[in-house]
Amino acid sequence: MKQLPQEIRKNRLNCQRQIGMLRLFFYVATAGSFAAGASDMVDNAVASALGNFGILLILYRLYVLGPLLVARSSLGNDRWVDAEAQWVEDNYPWLDTVGKAGWGLLVVGVVLQMFLGIA
Repeated sequence: MKQLPQEIRKNRLNCQRQIGMLRLFFYVATAGSFAAGASDMVDNAVASALGNFGILLILYRLYVLGPLLVARSSLGNDRWVDAEAQWVEDNYPWLDTVGKAGWGLLVVGVVLQMFLGIA
């Protein structure tokens, strides 16, 4: 992985607290989702586990995108948003696939529970 460009490093330093709080939230939510999915697997609730693992992947994507989310919520700094978006695309080209897989697992889990009655 490449070093952060100077502009991104400077902007992240200015918003370090917001990025840290957001990442902490997603970290805890990801851990909770994993624990719920693992518990569902132990209880043979496969559909529920698929949904929880889907949520896990979605939250992981948001964890990685934390600095970009903070950049987008900052007022008037479009250069930082563009730089963050480009850095994420260059260093995590598979991140969109992770998000799509998460949504797919979540939909499959919900469909199995709602229409087929599988736990």
